[in-house]
Amino acid sequence: SILAPRRCLWSKPVLVNQMDQKVQKLAKISFEQEPSPTFEEDTAHPALPELPSEGIESKRADPKPVPTPSPTPKLQKTSVPIEVFKPQPSTIEPTPSPVFPPPSEKRSQAQILLYIDAITAGMISAWGFILIDRQSQYALAKASGHQHSMFQANLLTACVSGLKSLHSPDLQIEIRSRHQYLCQVGQNKLTEWSQNSWLKKDGQEPDNLPYLQALHQSLETITVSWRYISEESKERGLLDCHNLTQQALNQLNYGESPKLEHRIPKYPVEKLL
Repeated sequence: SILAPRRCLWSKPVLVNQMDQKVQKLAKISFEQEPSPTFEEDTAHPALPELPSEGIESKRADPKPVPTPSPTPKLQKTSVPIEVFKPQPSTIEPTPSPVFPPPSEKRSQAQILLYIDAITAGMISAWGFILIDRQSQYALAKASGHQHSMFQANLLTACVSGLKSLHSPDLQIEIRSRHQYLCQVGQNKLTEWSQNSWLKKDGQEPDNLPYLQALHQSLETITVSWRYISEESKERGLLDCHNLTQQALNQLNYGESPKLEHRIPKYPVEKLL
């Protein structure tokens, strides 16, 4: 009973070897009996016929010959003569530039010149005049200003003040201004209105009637001529009178006294018209 199990232990490897031999024989038999795979012909898609190898190249279309580009002709540089521009002499005579002061024949023959100007800025205005004696070259310049005064009234006030400053009314006087209103009133309107009882053609009184009447009274014993001078002329007396009036207006605007008075013993009368 003790040796029985030992026999069983030794008999196991014998049985394993026998089993391995049987498996090998069965695998050999199955391998030898397995038939080789055969492929059935595909009747749905028959094989394509073989193309003949000869004559294939002859059936191809001849390639079109590629035109060879013609050589581009070279442009020859032609020499063009350049004409030199020669300016022709102008036949238009140049306009002479204005000479200041103008020629002597355009100068006034009046011995006394009275320049009048006025400026208005908002609610304030100023007037000024320069009275010049050509012979002695003596000049008197005055200016002043007022608040809430009219521009035309200031022009008439300056003219009356300048005429009252004359001591010899027998001299020839010319009144000059850059304002056409004053020259038109002095030349035409003043005599017309005074002869019509100070009424205009429409029966109405002219504006600034008290100042017009004062001017007319100042001219009763004086023979004067009126001359309008454009502001573009840059005449010396016109510019000096304008600067004096502007100074009076500035002082009135700054709260200072606008009254100005200058006496010029040697005024440059050679620069006047």
